[in-house]
Amino acid sequence: MAQQMEPSVRREALNVMFGEKVATSGELPKTWYPQKLAFHDDGEDATFFAIKQVEGGPCGCYAAIQAYILRDLLSNRNRMDSFSDRIDMRRCALASALASILWKARRYSSKNKDGPVFLVIQDDGGKWNYVQPTTMEETAEVIRANYEQISTAGVVPFTVSIILTKGIDLIKQELVVHDVFQPLVNTDSSDCTQDLVNLYLTGRACVGLHDEECPNPQSKGVLERQDIGFLSELGHQIGSFYRDPIEPFWVLNFGHHYTVLYSAADDALNNGETRNDFYWFPGFSDRRYIVFGEPGPGEFEYEPISEGEKWEYRGVLNCVRSRWTPEAKIISWRQYGPIPGTEDDGQTSSGSEK
Repeated sequence: MAQQMEPSVRREALNVMFGEKVATSGELPKTWYPQKLAFHDDGEDATFFAIKQVEGGPCGCYAAIQAYILRDLLSNRNRMDSFSDRIDMRRCALASALASILWKARRYSSKNKDGPVFLVIQDDGGKWNYVQPTTMEETAEVIRANYEQISTAGVVPFTVSIILTKGIDLIKQELVVHDVFQPLVNTDSSDCTQDLVNLYLTGRACVGLHDEECPNPQSKGVLERQDIGFLSELGHQIGSFYRDPIEPFWVLNFGHHYTVLYSAADDALNNGETRNDFYWFPGFSDRRYIVFGEPGPGEFEYEPISEGEKWEYRGVLNCVRSRWTPEAKIISWRQYGPIPGTEDDGQTSSGSEK
């Protein structure tokens, strides 16, 4: 049974997310609200499984959700035989992704470890109600049953769901650095902070990318190996819990943007591998099937063509080099089909001899 959220609880949660000014006025940044949690419906195969982002603010949140979606889709890709199957599969994947993120936050809640999660559902009049599922499976079922409302209301109510599941007071404690509280969203640019991306991926609103806590109590890090990893061009700052996730899925951060990298290969997490196949999923442009390693006979390093491609290529290369071999090169950079883990062999851009 859904319960109506008290105005005071909404204000407190929005204060944690956006700061006091937004919480008091109730006017949410247009880059965040209403940004839907909806898939592209432009008829293009390349964007069929991509969450559509209109404005730049919540980029890190979208990338984290997209990584969980792709993980679910990859494990079920053989069941997507018809168009209706694919429609249903992407909805189920989104529900599974959101449920996984909520239950990660519950795990790191001081008061709610054994309790339900909070799931905010906006009604047709714009009021926020909430339900409290008691299992991850029930959470996914409730999301599927209320798919249109949750999808339309978008990323802000869902982030508030995470905040309430985790606990407002505990998140406030995690967001205090040098005795100063900073909200989850940058108050100047309205962009994601690293704290918010970490909250989505780890269940903790910590700013650090390193393993565990440093001797300096102000530097909060990642406490355990994660389901979804994180890589950036600042690779030296990232600990093994993010570099070596449980499954080969990573959120990439470069150029103030977040995308997803993943592999269908079982040995992709092997540090000793000199050659790896990946799929890069940016959400806003062509997906790329990447072969990364030392060029073999008849191969050479791929050279990007357009300025936009050069920027994407360099960002991905720097992130991947930070995790694997610093001297290695991208040999193949080609488009792949709509189902994650499959290439479209008809559209090739690689460094192989023709």
